[in-house]
Amino acid sequence: MKLPLLASALLLLAPAVLATAEPTPVGTWEITLSGAEQGLAFATFEEDKELTGYSLSDDAPGIFTLAGTWDIDEKGRLTGNYIRVVNGQSVNGTLAGKVTGRGITGKIVAENGNFNFKAKPQGTPLNLTGDWSGLAVQKRTKVGQSYTVVPTALPGVFDIIGSGLAPLGGDFPITGTAVVHSTGRVQILTSSELDEDAVIISALAGKVNVAKKQNVLKGFETTGEPVKVTLER
Repeated sequence: MKLPLLASALLLLAPAVLATAEPTPVGTWEITLSGAEQGLAFATFEEDKELTGYSLSDDAPGIFTLAGTWDIDEKGRLTGNYIRVVNGQSVNGTLAGKVTGRGITGKIVAENGNFNFKAKPQGTPLNLTGDWSGLAVQKRTKVGQSYTVVPTALPGVFDIIGSGLAPLGGDFPITGTAVVHSTGRVQILTSSELDEDAVIISALAGKVNVAKKQNVLKGFETTGEPVKVTLER
């Protein structure tokens, strides 16, 4: 009966071998861009080292798509390259980052500037669907607005259709796009057609909590002037 006791003792004395999984970016991620460009993106890293995604930022006229390749070493250092396409115009870029158990952080060097990015695994995007009212404030001018937000085929991407009350009377159409993450962080780009010769583009960002009575987004118009929009659902 001493053999089982001896075997147990040997097992206790033997060095433990712990299996550690190598870091990998495979999957879909929610990405926040900062630096020369502010925006939100969704990117999918495929097992075959292909990279695809889509994003909305404050320097592009709408949703743009991403396509490229990636690689990673045993220390979790991520590298890649991509082509961004929006309205038929393409921009090349490279990325370098670090994959950890908490997410991905890194830098992007592209033809349109240098950016930082942070990524976390994709969650369930906040549902913005429905009717909203807003009050846009630019300098001392306040403009009441109303919007209908509808989902698109892309997860986390919504179309915006609405109207605003012109300060001098009448109304004007508003169209736009919103990208939202599971955290409620949102990036919005809207176009307000004041008349045939005056179209104002507004880039807004912030956080939305659908349970709150009011949510405030801030950004800039094409004029360079800051604008703030208070939203109610």
